[in-house]
Amino acid sequence: MKWWLVVFILTSNGWESGEQFEGWWAIEEDSREACETHRDFANKTNETTPLASKICFACEQRLPDGATTFGNCTGPCEPCETNLDSSVSASND
Repeated sequence: MKWWLVVFILTSNGWESGEQFEGWWAIEEDSREACETHRDFANKTNETTPLASKICFACEQRLPDGATTFGNCTGPCEPCETNLDSSVSASND
């Protein structure tokens, strides 16, 4: 599986992957560590912009066919926190 740097955009429907919009795409990273370094840099750079509350960068681990694996999102984005909460509660059931 590979790691991808993904941007999430807050819309009226909630957080959506930037890949849903023209001109945005995920970037394949060499490793989880490289992805997290780029994620942290992007979020730090973004925190002083007017869009800071509407854009968030995260790392996702994906299968070779590009499908996102459940619960393998890392970062401060709400979609990652939601995946973490769901995977924790699922493992406790």
